[in-house]
Amino acid sequence: DTRVSDDDLQPGTTPRTLELYCGRAGWSAHHKKRGCDAWFLDNDRASVEPAFADKPEYMEDGNILSLNGLDTTKFIHLDFLDEAAIARFASTASEGSTLVISGDLSVASRLEEHLGLLARHASPPLFVLGNHDYYGGAIEPVRTRMSSLDPSLGRWLPAAGVVELSEDSVCVGVDGWGDARLGNPETTPIVLNDFLRIEDLPLGPVELRNSKLRALGDAEAALARSLLTRAARQAPNVLFVTHVPPFREACWHEGSHSGPDWLPFFTCAAVGE
Repeated sequence: DTRVSDDDLQPGTTPRTLELYCGRAGWSAHHKKRGCDAWFLDNDRASVEPAFADKPEYMEDGNILSLNGLDTTKFIHLDFLDEAAIARFASTASEGSTLVISGDLSVASRLEEHLGLLARHASPPLFVLGNHDYYGGAIEPVRTRMSSLDPSLGRWLPAAGVVELSEDSVCVGVDGWGDARLGNPETTPIVLNDFLRIEDLPLGPVELRNSKLRALGDAEAALARSLLTRAARQAPNVLFVTHVPPFREACWHEGSHSGPDWLPFFTCAAVGE
């Protein structure tokens, strides 16, 4: 009789074995210190490099500024790595396994390049796109390219439909998008790089920005509903992949739920609903 306590069911509880942890580099280093196998991402090189150091970095008051001990084979943003590091990353996948990536693997201009490197050293992945994958491009042109992607490079789940994993398991996925519904979407002072580096996201009035984000979220939710309905009819076990947390409770940063100024951009409420 194995019982699970209420504490074990709380979001963010550290599992005894963590096979995949997608989060900030510093927080992933914290998990690694606790014996977990920490995979990680981050949004700029300056945030990542201290986590590769041999020793932690300290502030003047003696508190730890940056943890350490991570290695490049566990870093998901492939545009930060050279080909040798990508090969090491890909080699960590078990032989015969299906590689599933939940977004933020590259930038718009290099997606096919990095997917090709993964396919060369592991297997063509199943994947969804994250916001960083659109950096330097526009949403629809990137999606058009991924919809017609050579299967030898990978399969973009929103276009792939229901993908069979085994006799009783299938996989479906959508990108998701921060849809400006949770937290403080009208008053947040946060300006993401998304509005500077994705061509068709408006940086102008809040009303225009939020309207665009909500439309994107609604489209992702409609696609998720269709795919999940089809998947549930096909198999008893469904793996659903998305980049943006669909619930407030699933949106974490450095051990706490993301604050109300960040939630509008880091959750897709429409998909959650």
